[in-house]
Amino acid sequence: MKNSVPLIYSGQEEPVLRALKFFDKDPISFEKFQRENFYKTLLALRKRNAALAADASFKKADIGDERTIYAYTREKGNKKILVILNLSATEQSIVIKDQALIGNAYNVFKEKPEVLNSNERKMKPWGYEIYEY
Repeated sequence: MKNSVPLIYSGQEEPVLRALKFFDKDPISFEKFQRENFYKTLLALRKRNAALAADASFKKADIGDERTIYAYTREKGNKKILVILNLSATEQSIVIKDQALIGNAYNVFKEKPEVLNSNERKMKPWGYEIYEY
């Protein structure tokens, strides 16, 4: 993921749950924007935090079962983010082991500061958390 920037594809913000035609015109009807706030939050984070720049460093974080939990940090200058994803349909245990990730952080989607520690905690099925440092 180094030297890359995530993209939003047509229909993700609605959402469009059908396969879109690739070579033919396939209009998308935007009506409800069910995921609008999710993408607004991500885009605002991308704009304000240099850790999401294309040239930011990337490091995988070991905080849970690697078959179900995917976690990583991105850093640039004094900006850092931690992304934790539960890619399973079951609740998972996570433990932050890296001392550089323990301490004061800002939970982007809960919009509040949190103190991250090395205590075991649970993550909901298909859950996600993003922290700014």
